Amino acid sequence: TRTRRESERASARARAERTEKAVWGAAHYRVLFILYLSYFANVFGRTAVQVSFPVLQAGFGLTHTMTASLLSAGAISQVFGKLINASIIAKLGSSASFVLNLGLQIISYAIMTVPLGGAFSYPRFMVGWVLQMWGASSMWPMMTSLCSDAFQGNGFGRALGILATSSRAG
Repeated sequence: TRTRRESERASARARAERTEKAVWGAAHYRVLFILYLSYFANVFGRTAVQVSFPVLQAGFGLTHTMTASLLSAGAISQVFGKLINASIIAKLGSSASFVLNLGLQIISYAIMTVPLGGAFSYPRFMVGWVLQMWGASSMWPMMTSLCSDAFQGNGFGRALGILATSSRAG
């Protein structure tokens, strides 16, 4: 057991040294910027919708029951998204899944916000919200997969640490 612990410590030190010696080029920074901005926008948009519920209640007549239904449907969508999207990511690859996911989220915001017929539609808003939460559920796994591809053996831990701040910034 002692030899195993010493081996694990040596391996951890070697990983830390590789991370410290990481040399990033323009492509690395570009990947990091795109992933950071994407996850920031994901969290920012989701939070913006959630904090707008009081305005939707006051201005568009949403009841507390309707708001609770939105939150519940979004949470259920995220659970199923987390369960199913891993298979989709594995099948399509992280890059293709990432692009499709961003497209889904853009479409979902359009469904929620574009006033068709000049009026707010609760059912349309619900559909957009469920789609948005589905897409949001797989953003982090896709990002870590893309990040591991881009930074393999070249500062992956540092890159992931930087990306982890994007959710709090959002």
